[in-house]
Amino acid sequence: MLDLAEDADTAGLDPPRYRLDVAFSDKGLEHLVLEIGSKSTIDYFARVPSRDQVFVIEGGLVDELQKDVRDLWSKKLLHHGTTENTVVRIVSPVEERSLTRDEAQGLLSALANATAEAFVTTFPPGDPAFVITVSTDDAVDEFSIRLDEGVAYATRHGEDVTLRLPSEAWKDIETELLSEAH
Repeated sequence: MLDLAEDADTAGLDPPRYRLDVAFSDKGLEHLVLEIGSKSTIDYFARVPSRDQVFVIEGGLVDELQKDVRDLWSKKLLHHGTTENTVVRIVSPVEERSLTRDEAQGLLSALANATAEAFVTTFPPGDPAFVITVSTDDAVDEFSIRLDEGVAYATRHGEDVTLRLPSEAWKDIETELLSEAH
């Protein structure tokens, strides 16, 4: 909220232009509904339906909401940073192993630098070549990597989007995966 609106009649909230439903992963936080109305110069009028106040929110937020949802997906392979307590688990058709942060430093660097070149709608069939889990005290990133004609595709656990990795990024990851196997 930037400010309270002076004239609620010009807010354009009956009906609102947008309705944003926000659910928080923290069970202690209550579900939030935000109704967004007319533009006020560069910002927008908004309200929480259970309250009387109309307020002004930053226009950049509304601009982000107008984007295609695919533009909001992350193209990064890892979503979080790594800490001293990082453990990397690698599962392939031939082995399963766990590495500490120190043991997997090169692999973690390659994973952190990997950014998809595109989103694709289909994941190549068959079993994954690798399932990699990067765990810290606070977060877990898990993704499956499948190979199809030399191209690597990654799908993060719990997401419906598949990332096509650039060949350079995959070569860096593959080099580290193979060097960690010894």
